[in-house]
Amino acid sequence: MVPHVNSVEKARAVAQSCRYAGGSRGFAGLTRASTWGSVNGVQHMAMQDRQAACIVMIEDQDAIEHAGAIARVDGIDALFIGRGDLTASFGNDPDAARKVAEISTKVAAAAREADVPLLMLPTSRDDFEFAKGLGASALLLSSDHGFIRTAAAKAINDFSG
Repeated sequence: MVPHVNSVEKARAVAQSCRYAGGSRGFAGLTRASTWGSVNGVQHMAMQDRQAACIVMIEDQDAIEHAGAIARVDGIDALFIGRGDLTASFGNDPDAARKVAEISTKVAAAAREADVPLLMLPTSRDDFEFAKGLGASALLLSSDHGFIRTAAAKAINDFSG
């Protein structure tokens, strides 16, 4: 998952860096992905090209008009709408939430038209339904720091009182 992909050129560079065949992905044969060298190099590269998902994050206002073309770049497997950065890009605009919802609708349409999956991170049950309604097929329920924060808050609550 690569952040701030706002052009077709950047999407092509990202897709190439995710693949061995026809790409520019760097090789390391003694990694967990190659089961520490127990898979030969050619097998490892072919397996990684089949298994790696190249996901680009659409999270800049200047990326919206290019979302469809970005989604159609060979090797891009999915779009993720980075609504946190999009919201931040509007600063103190009281209408930011509505604008980001409209942007999300446009990006979702671009993903559908390009026939690539859409990923989103909903922030509430209602937002989950909004994301599903847009056609998001992968819904991240939190981030690593979100899960840590939730667990820490629960631990503090469990032991204070």
